[in-house]
Amino acid sequence: MVRRALYLGLALLFLAGPAGGQEGSRPPVFVNASVDRHQVWVGQAVRWTFQVLRSVDLASAPRYQPPFTPGFVALSLPQREITSEVEGVLYDGAEVGLLLFPQAAGSVTVGPASVALGREAFGVEARLAHPRFFEMLFQDGETGVLAGPSFPIQVRPLPLAGRPAGFTGAVGD
Repeated sequence: MVRRALYLGLALLFLAGPAGGQEGSRPPVFVNASVDRHQVWVGQAVRWTFQVLRSVDLASAPRYQPPFTPGFVALSLPQREITSEVEGVLYDGAEVGLLLFPQAAGSVTVGPASVALGREAFGVEARLAHPRFFEMLFQDGETGVLAGPSFPIQVRPLPLAGRPAGFTGAVGD
């Protein structure tokens, strides 16, 4: 049973680490999420991305839980393998994405996505190198969760004045 969630902000606390930036203070796995805009018109796409980055090999793949996206039509983008350098440490990982098309004006929220990691995914060396991270992630059991933030999106209605004849509501960049 999943009992513990580490959010992006907490992962970043590990990245900052104590003064002196000890190597063991960086998390071996963390998540990052973003949207390309916070204010759109009805039907205008919002690009949402979610990254799982790791500096250690995993024995089993994290279990991905996509965000809850009520009020949007969602189109999945292909998963990409990525490499990113954070404070001099190379992280390998994967990035998933969605194109989200809001269907009505108002305030809507893209919920948090997450990955569940089993204790068995990590080798002994990773657990010894990052004891604080593992203590917090697996405090209450055999599965820990890393979750990104949610994103509020303000959706503006399409203006009525000035619409071309035959306008069907399609919006693009």
